[in-house]
Amino acid sequence: MTGTVLWVMPFLIAAVLLESVVLPGVSGARFRVDAALVIVIGWATIRGWEEGLLAGLIAGLTADFLSAAPFGLQMVRLGTVGVLAGVLMPRLARSSSVFPIAAAVAGSLVAFFVGVLGLQAAGWAVSWEQTLLREVIPSALLAGACMAVVFPLIRALVRRTLTPSEDAVP
Repeated sequence: MTGTVLWVMPFLIAAVLLESVVLPGVSGARFRVDAALVIVIGWATIRGWEEGLLAGLIAGLTADFLSAAPFGLQMVRLGTVGVLAGVLMPRLARSSSVFPIAAAVAGSLVAFFVGVLGLQAAGWAVSWEQTLLREVIPSALLAGACMAVVFPLIRALVRRTLTPSEDAVP
């Protein structure tokens, strides 16, 4: 199980670095895709909740080192989404290619609410109503569009890295 998550680690770390270091200086839009979240949801959808949790914790730890938010919040946020996607999505993803896209949209919204709850629990004042309408919903839709591109790539990566003893990937 954990050996296959090593294949996605470079992509998770690169996604976090890209969205934390490169994109803030380039993008003028108020919303942007959470690339690490899309990869975590895609990985969890194919590999299950255990590897979804592990991928979420790896991406979250990397993001926590680069974030001004309380340390551990990104790990909780991405780990929670990884577990939820890994529990709910594997069977649904086999039935239609629309479900991973919907999971990316829903996962973005769940990640936002977990992040808001974490910030409020840490004593931060969060104006979440306006942020939800102006930034989070467009970002969630963008995450769904990115999942349509990324999910086949994740599926191909998983197929290439499977050992003979592991189950076949849909």
